[in-house]
Amino acid sequence: MKLISRAAVVAAALSFSAVASQAQVLNTGLGVGPMDANWTVNVFQISNPLNVLYTGQAYRISSIPGVWENNSAPTYNWIGASASGSLPRGNLPGGFGYRYIFTTNLLGTGPIVGSMGWDNKFVGFSFDGGATTGLFGNNAADFNEFGFCRNSDGEFDNKPQPTCTRDFTIASSNIGQASTFSVVIDGDLATDGLLIRNATVPEPSTYALMAAGLAGIFGVSRRRRNNA
Repeated sequence: MKLISRAAVVAAALSFSAVASQAQVLNTGLGVGPMDANWTVNVFQISNPLNVLYTGQAYRISSIPGVWENNSAPTYNWIGASASGSLPRGNLPGGFGYRYIFTTNLLGTGPIVGSMGWDNKFVGFSFDGGATTGLFGNNAADFNEFGFCRNSDGEFDNKPQPTCTRDFTIASSNIGQASTFSVVIDGDLATDGLLIRNATVPEPSTYALMAAGLAGIFGVSRRRRNNA
Protein backbone atom coordinates (compact mmCIF):
# COMPACT_ATOMS: atom_id res chain seq x y z
CA MET A 1 0.00 0.00 0.00
CA LYS A 2 2.89 2.40 0.64
CA LEU A 3 4.06 2.09 -2.96
CA ILE A 4 0.56 2.73 -4.28
CA SER A 5 0.02 5.69 -2.00
CA ARG A 6 3.36 7.20 -2.99
CA ALA A 7 2.56 6.83 -6.68
CA ALA A 8 -0.85 8.42 -6.16
CA VAL A 9 0.67 11.37 -4.34
CA VAL A 10 3.27 11.93 -7.06
CA ALA A 11 0.65 11.73 -9.84
CA ALA A 12 -1.66 14.16 -8.07
CA ALA A 13 1.18 16.60 -7.35
CA LEU A 14 2.36 16.56 -10.95
CA SER A 15 -1.10 17.08 -12.40
CA PHE A 16 -1.92 19.86 -9.92
CA SER A 17 1.33 21.69 -10.59
CA ALA A 18 0.66 21.58 -14.32
CA VAL A 19 -2.79 23.13 -13.87
CA ALA A 20 -1.70 25.66 -11.25
CA SER A 21 1.13 26.91 -13.43
CA GLN A 22 -1.46 28.04 -15.99
CA ALA A 23 -4.19 29.38 -13.68
CA GLN A 24 -2.94 32.26 -11.55
CA VAL A 25 -6.27 33.59 -10.27
CA LEU A 26 -9.65 32.07 -9.53
CA ASN A 27 -12.78 33.15 -11.35
CA THR A 28 -14.84 35.80 -9.61
CA GLY A 29 -17.98 34.45 -7.96
CA LEU A 30 -16.77 30.86 -8.01
CA GLY A 31 -19.01 28.56 -5.98
CA VAL A 32 -22.33 29.25 -4.29
CA GLY A 33 -23.71 31.51 -1.58
CA PRO A 34 -23.97 35.28 -1.26
CA MET A 35 -20.25 35.98 -0.71
CA ASP A 36 -17.11 35.23 -2.69
CA ALA A 37 -14.59 33.64 -0.33
CA ASN A 38 -11.70 34.21 -2.76
CA TRP A 39 -12.08 37.91 -3.61
CA THR A 40 -12.24 41.01 -1.40
CA VAL A 41 -13.21 44.55 -2.36
CA ASN A 42 -12.27 47.89 -0.86
CA VAL A 43 -14.29 50.99 -1.84
CA PHE A 44 -13.35 54.57 -0.94
CA GLN A 45 -13.91 58.11 -2.11
CA ILE A 46 -11.05 59.14 -4.39
CA SER A 47 -11.02 62.74 -3.16
CA ASN A 48 -11.02 61.55 0.45
CA PRO A 49 -9.40 58.08 0.70
CA LEU A 50 -10.11 57.93 4.43
CA ASN A 51 -13.82 57.81 3.61
CA VAL A 52 -14.06 54.04 3.21
CA LEU A 53 -17.50 52.97 2.02
CA TYR A 54 -16.95 49.21 2.11
CA THR A 55 -14.16 46.77 2.85
CA GLY A 56 -14.51 43.00 3.10
CA GLN A 57 -15.41 39.93 1.10
CA ALA A 58 -16.97 40.60 -2.27
CA TYR A 59 -20.63 39.81 -2.86
CA ARG A 60 -21.94 37.80 -5.77
CA ILE A 61 -24.24 39.95 -7.90
CA SER A 62 -27.01 37.65 -9.09
CA SER A 63 -29.35 40.20 -10.70
CA ILE A 64 -27.23 42.03 -13.26
CA PRO A 65 -27.88 44.77 -15.85
CA GLY A 66 -28.77 43.50 -19.32
CA VAL A 67 -25.60 45.00 -20.83
CA TRP A 68 -23.31 42.89 -18.65
CA GLU A 69 -21.89 39.53 -19.67
CA ASN A 70 -24.14 36.79 -18.33
CA ASN A 71 -23.29 34.99 -15.11
CA SER A 72 -22.56 31.27 -15.27
CA ALA A 73 -22.91 30.17 -11.66
CA PRO A 74 -21.27 28.38 -9.99
CA THR A 75 -18.35 28.65 -12.46
CA TYR A 76 -18.13 32.45 -12.57
CA ASN A 77 -20.24 35.39 -11.44
CA TRP A 78 -20.08 39.17 -11.25
CA ILE A 79 -18.95 40.45 -7.86
CA GLY A 80 -19.27 43.80 -6.10
CA ALA A 81 -19.47 45.61 -2.79
CA SER A 82 -23.07 44.51 -2.27
CA ALA A 83 -25.50 41.92 -3.63
CA SER A 84 -26.87 44.55 -6.02
CA GLY A 85 -23.51 46.07 -6.93
CA SER A 86 -24.67 49.43 -5.57
CA LEU A 87 -23.85 51.34 -2.38
CA PRO A 88 -25.86 54.15 -0.74
CA ARG A 89 -24.56 57.55 -1.79
CA GLY A 90 -26.34 59.71 0.77
CA ASN A 91 -24.99 63.24 0.49
CA LEU A 92 -21.90 62.20 -1.43
CA PRO A 93 -21.38 63.75 -4.88
CA GLY A 94 -22.27 61.88 -8.08
CA GLY A 95 -19.89 60.88 -10.85
CA PHE A 96 -17.08 58.35 -11.02
CA GLY A 97 -15.36 59.50 -7.86
CA TYR A 98 -15.20 56.16 -6.06
CA ARG A 99 -12.41 53.61 -6.29
CA TYR A 100 -12.99 49.86 -6.11
CA ILE A 101 -10.01 47.59 -5.48
CA PHE A 102 -10.84 43.92 -6.02
CA THR A 103 -8.12 41.62 -4.63
CA THR A 104 -7.40 37.89 -4.62
CA ASN A 105 -4.48 35.61 -3.82
CA LEU A 106 -2.20 34.51 -6.62
CA LEU A 107 -1.89 30.80 -7.38
CA GLY A 108 0.70 28.86 -9.32
CA THR A 109 3.77 30.22 -11.04
CA GLY A 110 2.62 31.05 -14.55
CA PRO A 111 1.09 34.06 -16.31
CA ILE A 112 -2.37 35.40 -15.56
CA VAL A 113 -4.67 34.72 -18.50
CA GLY A 114 -8.37 35.47 -18.39
CA SER A 115 -11.38 37.36 -19.70
CA MET A 116 -12.74 40.37 -17.85
CA GLY A 117 -15.89 42.47 -17.69
CA TRP A 118 -16.07 45.64 -15.59
CA ASP A 119 -18.36 48.52 -14.67
CA ASN A 120 -17.61 51.39 -14.69
CA LYS A 121 -14.10 52.66 -15.60
CA PHE A 122 -11.09 50.35 -15.62
CA VAL A 123 -7.98 51.88 -13.99
CA GLY A 124 -5.48 49.03 -14.09
CA PHE A 125 -3.99 45.97 -12.42
CA SER A 126 -1.73 45.98 -9.38
CA PHE A 127 0.17 43.52 -7.21
CA ASP A 128 0.62 43.24 -3.45
CA GLY A 129 -1.47 46.35 -2.78
CA GLY A 130 0.88 48.58 -4.73
CA ALA A 131 -0.21 52.15 -5.33
CA THR A 132 0.91 51.95 -8.96
CA THR A 133 -1.53 50.40 -11.41
CA GLY A 134 -0.79 49.40 -14.98
CA LEU A 135 -1.86 47.41 -17.99
CA PHE A 136 1.29 45.24 -17.97
CA GLY A 137 1.47 44.75 -21.73
CA ASN A 138 -2.25 44.90 -22.51
CA ASN A 139 -3.54 47.40 -25.08
CA ALA A 140 -4.89 50.58 -23.46
CA ALA A 141 -7.38 51.07 -26.30
CA ASP A 142 -9.09 47.81 -25.29
CA PHE A 143 -9.90 49.13 -21.82
CA ASN A 144 -10.83 52.80 -22.31
CA GLU A 145 -14.61 52.35 -22.11
CA PHE A 146 -16.98 50.51 -19.82
CA GLY A 147 -16.47 46.73 -19.81
CA PHE A 148 -19.86 45.67 -21.13
CA CYS A 149 -22.00 45.51 -24.29
CA ARG A 150 -23.48 48.90 -25.22
CA ASN A 151 -22.96 50.97 -28.34
CA SER A 152 -22.78 54.38 -26.69
CA ASP A 153 -20.08 53.82 -24.07
CA GLY A 154 -19.28 50.09 -23.84
CA GLU A 155 -16.18 48.29 -25.07
CA PHE A 156 -18.47 46.00 -27.06
CA ASP A 157 -21.50 46.62 -29.28
CA ASN A 158 -25.04 45.85 -28.19
CA LYS A 159 -25.92 42.23 -27.55
CA PRO A 160 -26.09 39.63 -28.93
CA GLN A 161 -22.34 39.21 -28.76
CA PRO A 162 -20.22 36.08 -28.53
CA THR A 163 -18.90 37.62 -25.34
CA CYS A 164 -19.02 40.93 -23.50
CA THR A 165 -15.62 40.45 -21.86
CA ARG A 166 -12.08 41.44 -22.81
CA ASP A 167 -9.26 38.90 -22.87
CA PHE A 168 -6.11 39.89 -21.02
CA THR A 169 -2.69 38.40 -20.28
CA ILE A 170 -0.06 39.36 -17.72
CA ALA A 171 3.31 37.70 -18.19
CA SER A 172 5.13 35.99 -15.33
CA SER A 173 7.93 38.54 -15.62
CA ASN A 174 5.50 41.28 -14.53
CA ILE A 175 4.29 39.31 -11.52
CA GLY A 176 7.61 38.49 -9.88
CA GLN A 177 7.23 37.26 -6.31
CA ALA A 178 3.87 38.94 -5.69
CA SER A 179 1.31 37.11 -3.58
CA THR A 180 -1.86 39.12 -4.33
CA PHE A 181 -3.45 40.48 -7.51
CA SER A 182 -5.83 43.43 -7.71
CA VAL A 183 -8.12 44.91 -10.34
CA VAL A 184 -8.81 48.62 -9.85
CA ILE A 185 -12.02 50.23 -11.13
CA ASP A 186 -13.54 53.69 -10.68
CA GLY A 187 -17.31 53.68 -10.20
CA ASP A 188 -20.31 55.80 -9.28
CA LEU A 189 -21.72 53.55 -6.49
CA ALA A 190 -24.46 52.28 -8.84
CA THR A 191 -24.10 48.70 -10.17
CA ASP A 192 -20.30 48.70 -10.11
CA GLY A 193 -18.80 45.26 -10.52
CA LEU A 194 -16.12 42.93 -11.83
CA LEU A 195 -16.23 39.64 -13.72
CA ILE A 196 -13.17 37.49 -14.35
CA ARG A 197 -13.34 34.09 -15.92
CA ASN A 198 -10.15 32.15 -16.54
CA ALA A 199 -9.47 31.69 -20.23
CA THR A 200 -6.94 28.88 -19.80
CA VAL A 201 -7.75 25.17 -19.67
CA PRO A 202 -5.43 22.28 -18.84
CA GLU A 203 -3.10 21.55 -21.73
CA PRO A 204 -2.77 18.04 -23.20
CA SER A 205 0.42 17.64 -21.19
CA THR A 206 -1.62 17.91 -17.99
CA TYR A 207 -3.82 15.02 -19.00
CA ALA A 208 -0.72 13.07 -20.07
CA LEU A 209 0.77 13.50 -16.60
CA MET A 210 -2.45 12.35 -14.99
CA ALA A 211 -2.66 9.34 -17.30
CA ALA A 212 0.95 8.42 -16.60
CA GLY A 213 0.37 8.61 -12.87
CA LEU A 214 -2.74 6.46 -13.04
CA ALA A 215 -0.95 3.94 -15.25
CA GLY A 216 1.84 3.74 -12.69
CA ILE A 217 -0.63 3.15 -9.87
CA PHE A 218 -2.35 0.39 -11.88
CA GLY A 219 0.98 -1.24 -12.71
CA VAL A 220 2.15 -1.29 -9.09
CA SER A 221 -1.18 -2.69 -7.96
CA ARG A 222 -1.11 -5.45 -10.58
CA ARG A 223 2.48 -6.48 -9.71
CA ARG A 224 1.60 -6.70 -6.05
CA ARG A 225 -1.36 -8.95 -6.84
CA ASN A 226 0.80 -11.20 -9.04
CA ASN A 227 3.44 -11.50 -6.32
CA ALA A 228 0.92 -12.30 -3.61
